[in-house]
Amino acid sequence: MRAVLFDLDGTLLDTAPDMAGALNELRKEERLELLPFAEVRQLVSYGATALVRLAFPQADAPAFAELRERFLKIYRGRLAIETRPYEGVLRLRASNQRESPGESSPTSPVG
Repeated sequence: MRAVLFDLDGTLLDTAPDMAGALNELRKEERLELLPFAEVRQLVSYGATALVRLAFPQADAPAFAELRERFLKIYRGRLAIETRPYEGVLRLRASNQRESPGESSPTSPVG
């Protein structure tokens, strides 16, 4: 095997803090109370649509579309402020870099 591809967002990197921050920034712009991080984290892996629906459950289709676009714009502006690798990812990367060419070692999912 020559390469392994990973979806970094939510697989190797914990992006939930930045996604929750963007969602709460949007709620703040709308003069709404901030949502607890734990509540937002549960839906992060379901993407922008689920997060915006959580934050604005009463929004009709046109308002929802506009809120989703605003959320994505806010998130793009802060997508690496609080994002961090999950625990163990950097150690795994370092251990894989020390292997000699052609050598393989079994690894288990990090998390």
